[in-house]
Amino acid sequence: MVNTLNASTPLSYDSGSNTYSGGLRAALSQNIGPRYIVFTVSGNISIAGSDLMISRDDITIFGQSAPRGGITIHGDNIQFSGVNNIIVRYIRSRNGSTKSYDSSGEISDDQSTYGFKVNGGNNIILDHVTASWG
Repeated sequence: MVNTLNASTPLSYDSGSNTYSGGLRAALSQNIGPRYIVFTVSGNISIAGSDLMISRDDITIFGQSAPRGGITIHGDNIQFSGVNNIIVRYIRSRNGSTKSYDSSGEISDDQSTYGFKVNGGNNIILDHVTASWG
């Protein structure tokens, strides 16, 4: 369960309900096997400073579980790296990178402007997602 908009909040385990809760980065990075990620919060999750890496197999992210307003991930790229069996539903990606800009105000590094970046993998489904500023 993602129960905070702070992406870096570590996971905690509740043995009574047999659930983990915390921030999105921790939910994606922990080696705890296949998982469903649901949200008890809505709003903007900032990942500024480093890409949000999805590098574990068998993950489903249910953005539609967020309360009214949904989930927007902004500040950097959402990147899939050699993963299999991934489903991402109802998430908005707003890169909005603050990396290198040229004199006209445009981002000068094309590598920094992906809403979703896939570096290999199989069975990756993006359903009802929006990628802007990428």
